[in-house]
Amino acid sequence: MTIPALTFNPILSISVTGPTFAILDSVAVINDGGNILGAIRITLGPGEGSLGVVVGGVLTTTGTIGTIAYLYESQKRLLSLISATATGADFTQVLRLVAFGRGFISSGISQNITVNLGNPIYFAGTGHYFEFVSASTSWDNAKNAASAKTLFGLTGYLATVTTAAEATFLSERFNAGGLIGGSSIGTAAGTTGANRTWRWETGPETGTIFWNAGAAISGQYNNWASGRPSNSGQATSTTNLEPYVYFGNTDWYDTSSNQSYFVEYSTVSGAGDDGLGGTRSAFSITVQTADGIAFEALTQATKAIEAYLINGVVTSTIGVPTGSVTIGASNATHVQVSINLGVNTGGKRRQAQGFRIVGGSERELIATRTRVGEVYNFVFLKTVDGSSSVNLLLK
Repeated sequence: MTIPALTFNPILSISVTGPTFAILDSVAVINDGGNILGAIRITLGPGEGSLGVVVGGVLTTTGTIGTIAYLYESQKRLLSLISATATGADFTQVLRLVAFGRGFISSGISQNITVNLGNPIYFAGTGHYFEFVSASTSWDNAKNAASAKTLFGLTGYLATVTTAAEATFLSERFNAGGLIGGSSIGTAAGTTGANRTWRWETGPETGTIFWNAGAAISGQYNNWASGRPSNSGQATSTTNLEPYVYFGNTDWYDTSSNQSYFVEYSTVSGAGDDGLGGTRSAFSITVQTADGIAFEALTQATKAIEAYLINGVVTSTIGVPTGSVTIGASNATHVQVSINLGVNTGGKRRQAQGFRIVGGSERELIATRTRVGEVYNFVFLKTVDGSSSVNLLLK
């Protein structure tokens, strides 16, 4: 089996004056590589808008197409396409019907959307994937079950929550509580809950102490609820009564009872470069403001605007003069590019509708465009070798 591949070229804008929803990519392609995908997860950032599947010209939030069930959960901002038997070709047909719904938004917004293959949900903050298992079980069983799971070559483990951003992600995407990989099982008998030594027992953080003798360890994240760890969990012999961490939808509790649990997938080192970049797509979709009305009826450009950059220097352009491209602030990983699109022959401003970075190591745009007068500003990731071209499609 090979790693699945997702070919996804989404729309990047929708007008407040047009339809209330737009299909993200009507020609998307999934090659499952011989794997049973199980699911596709599509997440929407906090804020306005929604996701759904277009059936009979209507944006729907729940239903079944073939063997694939789909459900959009507004509280989680999550659209799931689920099937235990569907092939990549089957999922492709449904994915081509997935749409962003702006509803009746009358002002401009920008929404972040991520599509990833497989049941676990991708967290860009660490480059890891997370899955919630609702079956209630003991911490030991959850630990063993999680470590037996795999995702396209990545090994699972009982999740470790090491930052506030990670905790927020779990809360928003799953809206549930469950066991995670922290415990105090190595603490000497007779020590009260608040004074026990708590460490991560799973994943790349195995052995890392995050709480000891009633206080947090400097540089280590925890989010104990008020009164936790509790003194009711005092060890009476050789076993601590409540030696495991329960993630209660952000707050932590010490527990010994059977619970649901979270599984995390990453490389052995925990590095974000997991080799699965081709299984996911992250992008922003913009709902144009009323100002977008000025762009209606523009003719389709015969070719894209292109600005070729090498090490932060504009070397050539297509569709605009070289002097129309300005390189702004830059650091080790990002570069700002401003392009004056001017006006078309009809006297109307031209609009940048699609954009990407190509060449070099083919990196993605990471920030939405902003317009100042007739100038559009973009922020791109730098390529490894410093060479790239900014490609802007015109409406």
